[in-house]
Amino acid sequence: MLIKDATSLDGLAAEIADFAVVPFIGSGCSARLTTGADWDTVTAMFCGDLGIDRSTDGPGVAQRYEDRFGRDALTRRLAERLTIKEFSDELGTAHLALMNLSFPAVYTTNVENAVELAYAKYGRTLSVVAHLEDLKTILPGNTVLYKYHGDLSAPDSIVWTTSDYSRRESDRDFFLNVRLRSDLLVKRLLFVGYSLRDPHVVELFAQAYSLYRPGIRGGTVIAATHAEELASTLERMGLDFDVIDSNAIFPNAKSPGEAVERILLDILGRVGGIRATRDLGNLLTPATPGPSRMLSAQQLETLETNLDGISLTHAVNGFRQAFDRSAIPLDLQERVVNLVAGMVRRARSEGLVDFRGLLMNLQLEPKNAVVLACHAYTLYAVGLDTPLHVPGIDEHRRSKILYIAGAYTLLRDAGETIGLEFADWISKQSFGAEDLEGILEPTKTQARAVFAEIFKGSLREDPLSRRYPGHRLPEMTHNDFFRMAMDSLPLRTQIPPEP
Repeated sequence: MLIKDATSLDGLAAEIADFAVVPFIGSGCSARLTTGADWDTVTAMFCGDLGIDRSTDGPGVAQRYEDRFGRDALTRRLAERLTIKEFSDELGTAHLALMNLSFPAVYTTNVENAVELAYAKYGRTLSVVAHLEDLKTILPGNTVLYKYHGDLSAPDSIVWTTSDYSRRESDRDFFLNVRLRSDLLVKRLLFVGYSLRDPHVVELFAQAYSLYRPGIRGGTVIAATHAEELASTLERMGLDFDVIDSNAIFPNAKSPGEAVERILLDILGRVGGIRATRDLGNLLTPATPGPSRMLSAQQLETLETNLDGISLTHAVNGFRQAFDRSAIPLDLQERVVNLVAGMVRRARSEGLVDFRGLLMNLQLEPKNAVVLACHAYTLYAVGLDTPLHVPGIDEHRRSKILYIAGAYTLLRDAGETIGLEFADWISKQSFGAEDLEGILEPTKTQARAVFAEIFKGSLREDPLSRRYPGHRLPEMTHNDFFRMAMDSLPLRTQIPPEP
């Protein structure tokens, strides 16, 4: 069935929420991470090395390359073209969305390391299986990545040439064939970034359907291009697959790849909503903790472009809608902090609005959370009397002293006048000189001097001034102070929750 309507994604989302779907990841998901290294571009690379005309017979061309230069040269060339050195959140949106869907098992024909890098970057546990012996290394609770065509770190496991495919197809009981057939009986397969051009996988599914058709749950393909043609091909093969036409659902996407990413983000939101609703009855121990959505670079760019052009109240509400319970990729977090900082600056100049809950569900790594706290604390300097909770920071009085000092340096660097409201708010926080214990020098001296400046002219007592003769305020920018303060803060490393 060809799917061209987003509302038709509800059924797939419900199955994913029930952990009844297994994703099968193709090269399209990693194309941007590997600078466009999909099946066709790698085949073209081999054709160039061989000095022959371009061909669509990928396995055949790879076989000719191996016959001429040897197996080691083949795997070395693949590694040069496909190995990813660093995972980019912006380029790896599809991988992040799939990771946040918390699949217990993932299959891929890709031999590169995109999935491994994504999980490692976010502290997720992953067991990689490319050999039979790897099954022994699977740990309870780990997502299992079945590398169907092998792994670049193990050249003997790679399936790429004609002889590789022939060898794999002759081994009907290859352990990953058996593993996949068992999943076909009870779960729907979700193809992402894959055109079903791989002859081995097409053959395997045709065989599985012929053997187990009465119990098969079917499959779904998220098509980047040629969805109607793909649906017709699968129907002729007798395979009961749904084909999602991502370009029909998101016709304004800048590229077919972005359309697929938006489909995955849409599904992630639907799945998160289903799981969150189910967990309402068990708030303390939810079965599937974690965010229900994930921020994309496209969404952030839209917010950056539009928030300054609307009223601050509407900007705050728009920010809440975009970020509530959303996972924020690490590479985008600094831009998110800058977005909040812009709204905070507007609040200081235009007047305070209701900021309650603005930052409640933001999920940031500690460094970015601390910077955000410093920006948020500047609101207390203009009369805010409502507590602002910043997730991911330590809220001991010692740490608050540093956030206050950081806020002061931000205001001073911006050339803004610091009113006595800041001193009034600070005096209500029960600070004392003893709270400076544990803060390292020269940060401690800088913090004392900042408090002395804040309370200059105030009728209220500087809480850090007891037993302290005073110092002249050093010339130091916010960035200088922030680098020193980070050494004193008792940071907690935030890792996304395990599925």
